[in-house]
Amino acid sequence: MEPFLSQTQLLFGLNEQEIAALTPLCHPIDTLEAATIFSEGAPDTHLYVITAGQVAFQKSMRAPHAVWPRHTTVAVCQPGELIGWSTLIAPFQYTLSALAWSPTTLLRFESSSLCSTLETQPGLGFKVMRSVAAVVSRRLKQTMDALINARELPIWQQ
Repeated sequence: MEPFLSQTQLLFGLNEQEIAALTPLCHPIDTLEAATIFSEGAPDTHLYVITAGQVAFQKSMRAPHAVWPRHTTVAVCQPGELIGWSTLIAPFQYTLSALAWSPTTLLRFESSSLCSTLETQPGLGFKVMRSVAAVVSRRLKQTMDALINARELPIWQQ
């Protein structure tokens, strides 16, 4: 598991000792296609790394005239990617829902154990938080790009 972990978004660039400190904290879980991994607005209790399969992020949106909200897929994550980063950042709530897009295997880190380890090893904590910040930054850029593309008018409409 350690060679795989060193190539993930969360742990890329960590040395063997740092990865060894985090390895006992993660546990593999398997999900079926369409299984909910976590729900938007719920307390964020786990951080995950995808090892196989795909995970879709969905946002619940309600049109002003609609009775029921609709769920819009905003991104699909691949193996090696990190999901559930808000377990490390207040207010510690999932900002989107995550559903298995296909049968999926994840490594699950329990929030309190992970935070405790990162607090007692500040150098490791800094590196992990830097990785999380890079993930958040990349996703924000993807969201901005998608918004810009959606708002651009074709030349014939200008």
